[in-house]
Amino acid sequence: MQEYLANTEEADLIDYFISTPKGFFVEVGASNPFDLSVSWPFEREGWKGLLIEPIPECAELLRINRSATVVECACTSPNAPDTGILTIQSVGGVSSTMSEDFLFKGELNTIEVKCRTLDSILKEQDVKKINLLSIDVEGFEYEVLKGLNLVTYRPDLIFIEDHMHYKHSHNHLVKYGYKIIKRTGPNNWYIPSNFDYDLSIFEKLYLLKKTNITPIKNLSKRFFMKIFGLA
Repeated sequence: MQEYLANTEEADLIDYFISTPKGFFVEVGASNPFDLSVSWPFEREGWKGLLIEPIPECAELLRINRSATVVECACTSPNAPDTGILTIQSVGGVSSTMSEDFLFKGELNTIEVKCRTLDSILKEQDVKKINLLSIDVEGFEYEVLKGLNLVTYRPDLIFIEDHMHYKHSHNHLVKYGYKIIKRTGPNNWYIPSNFDYDLSIFEKLYLLKKTNITPIKNLSKRFFMKIFGLA
């Protein structure tokens, strides 16, 4: 693959898939066609894929600028309603969430969006194999994962933004036979447990801290903020 200099995280992802010249990606919460896009470097190399984005204006930009299939909706759990309220922050780029626990600051807008499970989208698009699944939905990751059958669809790498406020997403992936191998910024990397990946003792200790101690610290912080009326 070509060398990309955007950031170390991007380079790490490309290096991980160096032996997969023509793969398939799914990016949930695609937002911008290029800026901070996990899938764009792979599409430039000939990969195919799906871009899932609930904000109509962002979805339209994706259709205009990307060759991957664009699905305009939010991904939710199987028991969620067909529509939901999306909170949008447009300062410093567009961010959006359906999570009641994820708080934005500044000027906010809300829109009603269509909701679907990731399973239903993959079935509709006749997806058979996923090499890279990226999920960036600002605190709604666990709901997205609950709508994905990890037995039927078993991505080679799940790249998921997780600020580790809770352990729900991590525990869910471990339950379904995934293991964490790396954390870059707020993003966790998971691969099937039977995949080989060497970790040093320092890397193991770091990931152990992030997946066990950090959620406890965040829980304590939220508790005291609520007690003192700062939440």
